[in-house]
Amino acid sequence: MALKKTGTKAPASRGLDYSLGKDTLDRVKAATVSRNKVASGGDMLAAGLGGVARTLKGVVEEKQKQEEAKVEAENKWDEGFEALGNRGSWATPELYDKFATLEKTYQQNYNDAVASGNKQEAAKLLKQQENRSAQLQQWKTVVEGSQDTWKNDLWAKNMPAEDKQIINAINSQENAEIGYTEGGDMVFKIKLDSGETKEITLNEYNKIATRNIAPIAIEKAFKENMTLLNESAASDETFNFEPGSQRYNSQLTDNAKLITRDNFQVMFDNSFTGGENTFAEDILSHEDFNNVKLEGLKVQDNEVAKQFDTDGDGKVSKEEAGAADFVSLSTEDKRKIVDLMKKEENFDVAKAYLADYMTRIQYNNAVTTRSDYETERTNSLKNKKYK
Repeated sequence: MALKKTGTKAPASRGLDYSLGKDTLDRVKAATVSRNKVASGGDMLAAGLGGVARTLKGVVEEKQKQEEAKVEAENKWDEGFEALGNRGSWATPELYDKFATLEKTYQQNYNDAVASGNKQEAAKLLKQQENRSAQLQQWKTVVEGSQDTWKNDLWAKNMPAEDKQIINAINSQENAEIGYTEGGDMVFKIKLDSGETKEITLNEYNKIATRNIAPIAIEKAFKENMTLLNESAASDETFNFEPGSQRYNSQLTDNAKLITRDNFQVMFDNSFTGGENTFAEDILSHEDFNNVKLEGLKVQDNEVAKQFDTDGDGKVSKEEAGAADFVSLSTEDKRKIVDLMKKEENFDVAKAYLADYMTRIQYNNAVTTRSDYETERTNSLKNKKYK
């Protein structure tokens, strides 16, 4: 027998059940109470309410500022792509003038080499000019490609603010500054909202663009796999997808294969499982954030992670992870750990958690489908017995 409903089910709004044990929950509760202990008494009530009111007002004002900044950023984003489309060329006339100014200098160097009879230097300078010309064509291709991505609504909904500013600056080219590295790579000199100026090469821009493409392919493969699992759970009497089973481990491996260095970062803050939740939010309730099993995480300059790197070798070992206790960390501190997981050098750690996350959601859906199947099967057998 088979159930009629075999599609995917949206994950619960609260995300995954990471099955925290009662002892862990008690420790979390105790830690929360100790951190939030306040003085009580009638004489403190008025002052306390006043403090709450001021705090709430501050929260509301800060949230309003964040919303306004978000709207402004979105407007700039669209305006940048609209400007790119309206001018009919990937580069503004002003940018072309700057190219021409730079080339005049390089051309004079070439002419001087020819005039002096330095054939080797002249040949080198000519080769460099060919390289610069090729780079212009490559920049044209990637900038026009970013416009197509925008038109087809394929940019990730949530992307790092700095990445967004860089893409937008190269599209709009307002007050654009360019130059060349010692190695001959053309760079855009981007002034960020923070005041910092970054030099972006073509290779760096490609990396930024690639890691901010919406995870549509991941979402498609994830849903297809979940549908197959639900269909099997709803019809196969021998279905077994319990953690540790062959099928569970096989699905875990398949999910891991979908995660690459190009796409893993965008999977943190953009939903790809059919619900509204994101991995970056759901992972905060993972049991490892209470038991600390983030073995192998490279520390870098993250002050939160540094406290667990007791031997100072730059990463959290198995022994160090087991000795630490994440219950004492605030949600803000946990988010800093998640940000550390997004870095390229921590890809292997992130990949393991992302694959586990995907498989757990598929498991939760399959369990629900299987429960419906068992209920229907039991009722069917009862009806046959009493006929």
